[in-house]
Amino acid sequence: MKILMILPLTLVMFVSRLNKGKTDPFDYFSFSPLYLNGQTKLILKANRAFTFIVYITNDMYTERAILSGGPTKGGTYTYTYDNSYTRSTNKISISIKVGTKTTKSSKIAMNIVSGKSEKIVDNKPITTDRGITTYNPDNTWSTRQITFNFLNFDGLYTPDYYHKIKVGDFAIKVAQADKPFFSCIPSLVVKNVNGVFNDVAKTSNVEFPLELYEFDEGYTFRLKDDLYVHMETLLLSKTSKPGYVKTKHIYLPRNEMRNQSKYKAYFAFTNFGIDKDTVTHQFEFRALRNIVGDCSNSMYCIQQEWL
Repeated sequence: MKILMILPLTLVMFVSRLNKGKTDPFDYFSFSPLYLNGQTKLILKANRAFTFIVYITNDMYTERAILSGGPTKGGTYTYTYDNSYTRSTNKISISIKVGTKTTKSSKIAMNIVSGKSEKIVDNKPITTDRGITTYNPDNTWSTRQITFNFLNFDGLYTPDYYHKIKVGDFAIKVAQADKPFFSCIPSLVVKNVNGVFNDVAKTSNVEFPLELYEFDEGYTFRLKDDLYVHMETLLLSKTSKPGYVKTKHIYLPRNEMRNQSKYKAYFAFTNFGIDKDTVTHQFEFRALRNIVGDCSNSMYCIQQEWL
């Protein structure tokens, strides 16, 4: 006796999708915007070996090849295009060759990005004007914007130790999928009150270059250049000196509690994100007095009285 078995429709559809996922040579091609200056980044999630060519079309070029590659196996690959053939208005397309079969996409408009100025106020998120353009396995295009969230960018900084600014207390939150497209040039600028930072720079406002430090939810910061602090006075220097030790933080000198409101400070992020914006954030320094310590900076202190 022969028994005929009929799979439920839902199971058939599941198996069909599963097989399709195995046969697609890639999961996505994702592009950052085009720029007149700078590099455009392409992130490819490949499932197996194939070759591809990216073309650009504009008022000067018709399907000019601008980028090509060929993943040797499944994995995530990063490519860059230097925008040599980019104009103010552009369209891009992709051809993909698997074995002897070549598939060509439709064209999608990708205009250039021109950065603007933004301010971070009270941790308010920033969403990009432009988006990440993605070519999908079903021969369609899609675009998504990126939103950046901020931690401790609320305009008032209260340190855990009143002399110290820990740049690692501040963070930019970026979704995991958007991390490959995020970059910026960060710095912290602090007013040079009474020349206290003269051993770092003899300017009215001293710029401390920073670098991004990645963590699970995004990026925080650390000092880019070596910095040294005097163990007693807490004065800073960009060079090593007797009595100074290397530090990861920015310090205000001792006995400056009364002047803390004068230390105006702001973060400056240039080439921020895929829009290449200039982003700033101003904040006040509001340190609390120590519980016990020297009399100038503490709630309680011991004074020696002479008879």
